[in-house]
Amino acid sequence: MNIIIRQKIFFISLGLIFTATISGTAFLYKQNNNIDIAYNQSPEIGDEIVVRFPRGFSEIKARKFFTIEPKIDGQLVWIEEYDELHFTPRYGFSPSIAYKVKIKQTMPWLAAIAPLAKNLEIKTVEVPTETSEIIYTPIIAVGKYIDVDLKNMVIILFENGEIVKKLPVAAKGNPKTSPTKEGIFNVLMKKEKVFSNIYHAWLPWSIKFSGPYFIHGWPYWPNGERLTSVYSGGCVRLYDKDAEYVYNWAEIGTPVIVYSDHQKISIYDSNNLQDGDLAREFSDHRVYIIKRVGEKLFKRHVLTEKMEEWYEHLRPFRKKIKIVHDGALDNYKISRLIRVSSAEQPENWNIYEIDEKAIKHKITCNDPNNCYESYQDYKRDPDEIYIATKKELDYYISGKNIELQRAEIQ
Repeated sequence: MNIIIRQKIFFISLGLIFTATISGTAFLYKQNNNIDIAYNQSPEIGDEIVVRFPRGFSEIKARKFFTIEPKIDGQLVWIEEYDELHFTPRYGFSPSIAYKVKIKQTMPWLAAIAPLAKNLEIKTVEVPTETSEIIYTPIIAVGKYIDVDLKNMVIILFENGEIVKKLPVAAKGNPKTSPTKEGIFNVLMKKEKVFSNIYHAWLPWSIKFSGPYFIHGWPYWPNGERLTSVYSGGCVRLYDKDAEYVYNWAEIGTPVIVYSDHQKISIYDSNNLQDGDLAREFSDHRVYIIKRVGEKLFKRHVLTEKMEEWYEHLRPFRKKIKIVHDGALDNYKISRLIRVSSAEQPENWNIYEIDEKAIKHKITCNDPNNCYESYQDYKRDPDEIYIATKKELDYYISGKNIELQRAEIQ
């Protein structure tokens, strides 16, 4: 009897052990299904692999499970608040190499019951270096500006044509995969410390100059550990004490010039502006289309980049913009008036005023069929009226008519 009882107890115990093993395996299998691997490339961090684990996952296990082939020097950081493992390659991923990231169970007997494996293959793309059509001399005689020389890895602070400070650039974007954006910009925003909600890293002494691109100090993770990668993902990275100095010196609106070859970015000579050119002043992002009639100079504010769709000579829009010195367009008279080409609408001589909200207002007068002639009768200058395409006119929404007042006769 005792033998039978002992046998029953043995088999019951064995069954409980088996059930617990299967349950534990099922739990691990379920956890595995909640593991996510992603490749990110951001201006703040650069290349990185992010592995998101289920809540409460062990850091020790996460580090043990992570492998990348071929092996590459980098930093592996566990961010406990988000249950994430971040890997940042020290010199970025090479575009010529295909990498394979694995999250793999290290216990063969358990892997046989419930395989724990997630894979991600990575191959970065080499970004061709763009060249600018404009020749640039990085000198602004009046006021402050920030000069970023990516070739010599130097940032220079100028004020009234004099060097205030010359500081080293600690890191720039990877020239092959995530180059730093070059061009002429302005300080858009300043913040002593910015947290990237997407990439979960802090950026001290942040100065935003274009889209997601910043000049900032050395990034660090929520646990205080500093990033060790040599390249950023496009931001201009400075050493903290230098970043603090630049942060305190710069003002909102301060021009920022970023280049790897100073001959490829320029301030255009406004004396050479031609009829139909796109132009803007250095510290002003408003773009104008120029009109020249003899000695008369006009400028019309461009409200949309769709202009390149309506006018072939304005393609590509951004590369057609000529940047001139501040004040160079002061002598140009602002015009908001357009009419459709007589080639497109021979019987339509209507004139429209386009306001800053892209609303068109028809100019009305004593002659409902030909305000153009009335415009001249009122001693107005018809040369300030721009000839536009019907597609541009149709783009603007209609607003209230504007009466051409006789009291405005000169």
